[in-house]
Amino acid sequence: MSDGFAYLEIIFFAMVAGFIALRLRSVLGRRTGNERRRPDAFSAAKGNRGNDNVVALPERAIEPVAEATDASVAAGLHRSASSTRPSTPPDSSRAPRRPLP
Repeated sequence: MSDGFAYLEIIFFAMVAGFIALRLRSVLGRRTGNERRRPDAFSAAKGNRGNDNVVALPERAIEPVAEATDASVAAGLHRSASSTRPSTPPDSSRAPRRPLP
């Protein structure tokens, strides 16, 4: 009995899609080749390279990075582990469950 209703749904949605397609075509139109050319925003920027307002920054020296030792890594991991809480409370899997009404 529901098979006939499924065909009606398909036909209805096809009609809606066709209506939307026709409305979009009437609003947007078709490309015919006689459209105005858009101005190229990048061509104006290419010609003005001599008049830039860009200031060159001085080079920075590269700072050396301290070597990590096993003791410093272990201390950092210990601090990180002690400052975070576990995502689930302990023994949450054995918590009693309420029966459904």
